[in-house]
Amino acid sequence: LRNREELLWLVIDSIPQYIVWKDLHSVYLGCNRRFALMAGMSSPNQIIGKTDFDLPWEDQDTHIFRTIDRQVIENDQPEFHIIETFQDQQGQSSWIDTSRIPLHDANGEVMGILITFEDITTQKEAENDLQRSREALQQANLELNQFKTTLDMTLDGVVIRDAKTLKVTYVNQGMTD
Repeated sequence: LRNREELLWLVIDSIPQYIVWKDLHSVYLGCNRRFALMAGMSSPNQIIGKTDFDLPWEDQDTHIFRTIDRQVIENDQPEFHIIETFQDQQGQSSWIDTSRIPLHDANGEVMGILITFEDITTQKEAENDLQRSREALQQANLELNQFKTTLDMTLDGVVIRDAKTLKVTYVNQGMTD
């Protein structure tokens, strides 16, 4: 049994997500090392018996966490991949992907909640950068189209060539008349 327990903890602590489990009253029953360190603890054992109010979360975050935990427990329905912002104990804001799953006892009754989350800030920033790039490209295309429209209205002939290949890339209406 001891070997199995050690292996189970090795697995829990090796998972890249933050993992925590609570009872029906949102009292912490355990967590992985990653979560304990994020919460300012040196060991997962230090979190047992605490609530979110005992941890370094912002009050508004604590109330939100407890409300969502309560909904999952009362509805006995998991919530997967909820994207939300989170502020750690150093005041650093990040994006997290959270899942909350009701835990059941041997009789099938809800006895608590399992919460997993991971920091997706880098991914979210990349998505935002990509969106800004798309918007900039759309704006550049719009400006190029407006420029071409202006050139087409010019009576003078205009030819544009690629500087490297010298291939013609644009000819306005004035050049073809």
